Amino acid sequence: THTFNKGELTTEGGIVTLSDIEWTASSATYISWDNNNGRGIQLGSKNILNPTYQLSTSALAGCTIRSITVNSSKANSGDAELTISVGSQTSEAYTLGTSDAAYTFDCEDTTGNISINWTATDRAYYVKSIIIVKLSDINALIEKLDNDILAFNKKIERKEFIENELPKQQEKLNTANK
Repeated sequence: THTFNKGELTTEGGIVTLSDIEWTASSATYISWDNNNGRGIQLGSKNILNPTYQLSTSALAGCTIRSITVNSSKANSGDAELTISVGSQTSEAYTLGTSDAAYTFDCEDTTGNISINWTATDRAYYVKSIIIVKLSDINALIEKLDNDILAFNKKIERKEFIENELPKQQEKLNTANK
């Protein structure tokens, strides 16, 4: 997961590291920060259109990607769309709304380069965060849950032993002491 901070993207574009993942950012005509509504990085403005913007990475090309979620929005009276690609699969074109929204591309466990693309014909658009779910993350979670279940089962076995066997042992001791 990466939540954008002020100044992370520049109009020059180039290589940018976002939460330990190296991305290539395209150049832009205008980049700012939304101080008023908390929508994150602002691309374009009322008077300076930024018709396209792309963030791409090959850093996760060897990973199996389950889904990518981009939190994005557009300015009032704006017109902007978002597409997400992993390998040869591309999402539908998501028409951005004026409020922060999570746009999720379930890419069905695919591999390859990742590309996040915005297009606009009017005003600004925003990006607040990117969430990438890898199959290895899910497998690690399943393994942790399996270990938690095993530990829980051992506690149940101990409790049953205490409830069932200890009274029998106590009875034997009482009988032996008579």
